[in-house]
Amino acid sequence: MPGSSNPDPIGTMRDEVKELRKILARLREGIAIVEGKKDIASLQKLGIEAVTHREIPEIKPQKEVFILTDLDREGERLLKEIMHELMLRGLKPNTVMRKKLGYLLKLRRFEEIAKKVEKMEVKLWEKLI
Repeated sequence: MPGSSNPDPIGTMRDEVKELRKILARLREGIAIVEGKKDIASLQKLGIEAVTHREIPEIKPQKEVFILTDLDREGERLLKEIMHELMLRGLKPNTVMRKKLGYLLKLRRFEEIAKKVEKMEVKLWEKLI
């Protein structure tokens, strides 16, 4: 529509992909705590080290710790439990990336993250071509 102030969809998507790449780069420098083995496998496809919440005692405090539990009721419950345990050990986990990834990728379960990242990248390329 003439005179419309709609944002440029390609520019918006490009900005989202850029933000996603920054988040993934930061995650690659740390370690993620997730709910299960499928989550670990999906994150490993993106080059991100991950362990399940049952492996918390093995985490070394030299790396930033990210909690990436699913964005559902059980994930919220586990998030609180893991945060409590890590804080007792003197670690301050990052929970912000979980919400950012959920928003950017319309993600609810972290076992789907590799597919969602690929889908977002493909969408951007399709719009550019």
